[in-house]
Amino acid sequence: MVTRDEALAILQRERNYEDRLVRDLTTHFIDVLDEVKDIDDKEREIIKTKLSIINRDSEYHRLLFDKLHSRVFSGEIDTY
Repeated sequence: MVTRDEALAILQRERNYEDRLVRDLTTHFIDVLDEVKDIDDKEREIIKTKLSIINRDSEYHRLLFDKLHSRVFSGEIDTY
């Protein structure tokens, strides 16, 4: 069990970690994708589309983390 403040800190760290990880990885892969010689343009576009979906889903995850954060912050429960 953790206190409300500890739960909020954990949620904040987790959200920031996921945001940073997804942003860094997708940005890197998109940046180097044009250097990969063994794939054609169609495959390259498919990969870019998939990476864009990952970015979008990560943004949705961030919204869910914010909602959870808000519930913990405004909730009546003191331990989690």
